[in-house]
Amino acid sequence: MAPTPLIKHMRVYLLAMAAVLFLPATGLGQTNAPAPKPPAHSRKLSVYGLAEGTWDWAHGDSTCLGNRHTISFSPDHKDMLITFEQPADTASSQRVFRYRITAAGDGVLPDLPFVIRAKMEGEDRKTDSGETVVWDMIMASPNRYHWHRMDWPGVGVTGAVIRCDGTQPLEHWEPRAPQPTTPQS
Repeated sequence: MAPTPLIKHMRVYLLAMAAVLFLPATGLGQTNAPAPKPPAHSRKLSVYGLAEGTWDWAHGDSTCLGNRHTISFSPDHKDMLITFEQPADTASSQRVFRYRITAAGDGVLPDLPFVIRAKMEGEDRKTDSGETVVWDMIMASPNRYHWHRMDWPGVGVTGAVIRCDGTQPLEHWEPRAPQPTTPQS
């Protein structure tokens, strides 16, 4: 089976991270100048470290200007909290969503090392077989993630969610045309 574009992107990202983190240990390219510190998320290089921060759904020029959300974790990494600046939708006043983490890291999805699988508290969407939907947060890069439902075929994903630095998106993303369709419940 040929790797999907997302898997190819993750492989390139992992090779680049390995070069940044491990090339200095080989002595290649060494100078007398002190090595710069890698960013905090690459020092941790954990899915939790990558996911923490402020994010917004990618929507062109208005990305990071609308209803951003912050991702944080309980100290034991059993819970993930997603806190929106404003209520997530007009039908409810809910701003904080708690997810119970059931798996994380390598092995959750084939060939994708930075994935968090979690069940959202109060989730009312059901799979075709009547089970409560379970979500996978796939870190496609340090500045972008996508949601995947366990019951979606392959690695069908939502649109991108982009890391924000204040009101500035840290990555530009546009869907490829034509967009793959994802099952709706």
